[in-house]
Amino acid sequence: MKKYIFLTPAIGNMGGSQMFVSNKCKFLQDRGWKVDVFFYQDFDVVLENLKEYRSNFIKELCYPFYYLTKNIINNIIDLLGNQVCNANYDEIVIETHLYHLAYWGEMLANKIGGIHILYPLEEKTYHLTKKEADFFEYKLKRWECLNGYRKTLLRFMGEYYKKEYEAYIYEANPICSNVVAKIENRCSFPKCDYTVLSVGRLEKPYVKTMLNEIKIFTTKYSSVKFNIIFIGASADGSVEDYIKDLFVKVCNVNIILLGFLFPIPEDLIKQCDVGIAISNSVLASAELGVPTISIDAQDYMALGVYGVTTTNRFLREQEPQIPISDLLEDVYLNKTFYTLNDRTSGMENEVDIALKVHLDFLEKGTHCKTYFDVMSV
Repeated sequence: MKKYIFLTPAIGNMGGSQMFVSNKCKFLQDRGWKVDVFFYQDFDVVLENLKEYRSNFIKELCYPFYYLTKNIINNIIDLLGNQVCNANYDEIVIETHLYHLAYWGEMLANKIGGIHILYPLEEKTYHLTKKEADFFEYKLKRWECLNGYRKTLLRFMGEYYKKEYEAYIYEANPICSNVVAKIENRCSFPKCDYTVLSVGRLEKPYVKTMLNEIKIFTTKYSSVKFNIIFIGASADGSVEDYIKDLFVKVCNVNIILLGFLFPIPEDLIKQCDVGIAISNSVLASAELGVPTISIDAQDYMALGVYGVTTTNRFLREQEPQIPISDLLEDVYLNKTFYTLNDRTSGMENEVDIALKVHLDFLEKGTHCKTYFDVMSV
């Protein structure tokens, strides 16, 4: 019997990481793994197969371990470890999704004799100390750092990046774009000439830049009636209030805030003329043939129209920096962007294929039961 433990920020609300965890839980359970998910952000759980983990809320996991006393740290590790101490597992894997959770994962693996896989899903850029960089190098060289794209490593390691790390690159997509379904679309919108769609959590750093750029674009074309649809929300509603205030005097714009919507009706997305998103949220509209502007996670400018002028969804390579408003105008005026085909057929099979890559990664590791001295960081 095998055990898989996730340490992740949230299973509630709806976002890319929640969908990824949902997909991977199902994939693992279908193959006989026993799965547990621990989290520290207490939101309503939308995804049905994650509801069984609602009791695994541990608030203290929101803190880097070095903010807490040794007694509290030990209590949390004991609490996590108790989930496996009474069972005889042949293999135990812990997967962590954030920089600070990686240390918790390493301590837990040390206690229960598991394998700790670091799979960073966050979009922040950190400035590591030398000791912190040593920890991530240790994980990388033991084949215990998944999602090791070169761009990810460059961003993550910063000044401590070494060319030799490229020998340990293992690309595995956190597949989470299967949020669209052929279900009845019960959403009705005001009549308009043009519809702009944003998919993604509204707390993300690029959002306010995107909003201001949308305002520039819609103000320039004041004779055009726009619907601006937002699928996603902020935890406290503050960004929604900001959006309403920003557009309150823009008379040619209807703001439509749908919140966390799952699944997203396919027909809703197909009504839209252009999408704007970052990371894997780009795929929700792009895979249905809607021209979708992909945003750079560092400068918040447009990378391009995904699948047409860029293949990147997170960081730019050679693409020019383009203000979002300029690219919105290009898409509005230039119908050549409307050449994408619907690529959603076979999505369920694609999820399994992508997640098999994750499982295959476990075979590359050393499986040596030695661990980094986290307390030395």
